[in-house]
Amino acid sequence: MNEPNPTTRPPTGDDPSNPAWRVFAIPALLALVGYVVFYACDARLRVTNGPWEVEFLQDTNGTPSLRINQERLGIHDVEIRFVGEQAGADLPSVPTRIRFDQPNLPVPFGRTAFDDLMFLPGTVVLHCFGHEVQLVPRTLYLDRTGIDWTNGARIHLTPAGKLPTLDPPPKSRLSGGRDRTRPSTNAGSGPR
Repeated sequence: MNEPNPTTRPPTGDDPSNPAWRVFAIPALLALVGYVVFYACDARLRVTNGPWEVEFLQDTNGTPSLRINQERLGIHDVEIRFVGEQAGADLPSVPTRIRFDQPNLPVPFGRTAFDDLMFLPGTVVLHCFGHEVQLVPRTLYLDRTGIDWTNGARIHLTPAGKLPTLDPPPKSRLSGGRDRTRPSTNAGSGPR
């Protein structure tokens, strides 16, 4: 049968025909190449559809409006007018076009309440003059009501349609949602 040959030895790291560094270097190199390839693909997918482009306008009467475009989705010249509102004389140069390709961009009027730009065009929420304008690829939301995207649409938002409040509810002073500065409403309960 097979008898051990005293002249053969088990392989060790010192054996030039089987260096131990290959066991670690080859998988590490393959992992690095795979990471670079997948990162490049992911980075390309994040920007391939392009950002929302919103033009902040003001007509001769001072009525502010937004003109929304998104080339890749085929959305063009959707205009939202804030009837009964005045943008103010202290506006920077209007019209101003903003490409929402970075988070937390300042806007000429209103404010950016939310933006999720992980994969463009993403979602952008603007609060302007008491109205909420939410740009989502499949639907335009105005004051939390969905409207289909229609190229060339002219939408008028009036003061009567403003949301009661756009600010989030105040946070409790203590965790658990109970305000401990007010007396308890249970008459028979006391410290235990």
